[in-house]
Amino acid sequence: MLKAENIWKSYPEDKGRLTVLRGVNLEVHANEIVVVLGPSGSGKTTLLNILGTLDKPDTGKVWIDGRDTSTLDDSELARLRNEKIGFVFQFHQLIPELTVVENVLLPSIIRGRKPNIDFGMELLKLVGLQGKAFHYPAELSGGERQRVAVARALINLPSILLADEPSGNLDEESSDLLHNLIYRVIKDRKMAAVIVTHKNRMMKIADRCYQLSKGVLNEVRCLR
Repeated sequence: MLKAENIWKSYPEDKGRLTVLRGVNLEVHANEIVVVLGPSGSGKTTLLNILGTLDKPDTGKVWIDGRDTSTLDDSELARLRNEKIGFVFQFHQLIPELTVVENVLLPSIIRGRKPNIDFGMELLKLVGLQGKAFHYPAELSGGERQRVAVARALINLPSILLADEPSGNLDEESSDLLHNLIYRVIKDRKMAAVIVTHKNRMMKIADRCYQLSKGVLNEVRCLR
């Protein structure tokens, strides 16, 4: 479903290059939640961006549904992302001028499809926000905005969900509600999911857990 092999990534800095990822290997299958833990600056977001083809590794390869993404041009990668991957970001990135349901429908519009409002409303019902479909993001709480972001990530029925610190800005109660929602969504739709976070609480919903430290990814025991 999603496979990364020997991923290395570095960036230029004043005294040479800063190596962020060192030979990372990871494989995620359908109906599986992988959580990657690490402090701020450990390379979690870089890894997620590479898995989602938003960034390219210096060396190594990423396969999505058996396709070697290094062989695809920019337009093919954009199509692959839109069709196969749902993204949930730490900062929800909702468009303030659009209503909740319009934000949810946006990826399908970008894909060139006629907006399926009924399906958008179904997704909002799934995340418990059908009553706020025509509100604007500014009228929602932080937890509600993140739930909208989850619904938006599902509108194109992706097979892979990538989440970057999805509860990073939420209190514990809101975090747990969001974690449980993400778990239900992934398991109901049998998606492959990678969630990067600094919160150990996220380990409760994981099938496998990893620690990213000094660019090296190591499997660790999940906490229950």
